[in-house]
Formats: sequence, C-alpha cells, structure tokens
Amino acid sequence: MPDRIRFHLDEHISGQVAPGIAPARLQRDDDGEVGLRTATDAEQLSFALIEHCVLVTRDADLLRLARAGVPHAGIAFCTTQTYTVSEIVHGLILI
Repeated sequence: MPDRIRFHLDEHISGQVAPGIAPARLQRDDDGEVGLRTATDAEQLSFALIEHCVLVTRDADLLRLARAGVPHAGIAFCTTQTYTVSEIVHGLILI
C-alpha cells in the first residue's frame, strides 16, 4: 500500500482538479492519462483497485456497483454538480 493516498479522477470530474491537487503533492491519474476515457464503470473501479487509487467521481452508478459488492480501493463522491473546483480540491486535500 502506498504511503499516501492516490486519486484517480474519472470523466465526471473537471480536468482543473488535477493541477489543483498537485501543489499538495497528492498523486493522481485521470482518464485521459491512462486511456480510460471510454471505460465502463466496472473497468474504472478495477483500474483504481489495481493501482491503489481512490476513485473521484460524480457518477452515482459507481456507488451502486460498490453497494453491489464490486471491490474498490475507495470512492470520493461529489454529491452535487454545484461544487466548485476549489471545493473539490480542498475536500481531496482533507482526505
């Protein structure tokens, strides 16, 4: 297990979040970087599990998969579309 939390940002999270967490030295991947832009939700969870990343999303379908027992390394879910990039970055730093 890594010594710090890694995040995987899915397509539902603004690309502006990634550079926002960089100054806090948080490790992150996003869909475009790892070729998952068109991946299924199950593939997203599987990738994040293998890479030991918390999946950051606004996609409630991922929560349904987690409730159904699909294994994952963690999900950071933004409950509404009204969170600003700054608020999301701050929340990830707090995690």
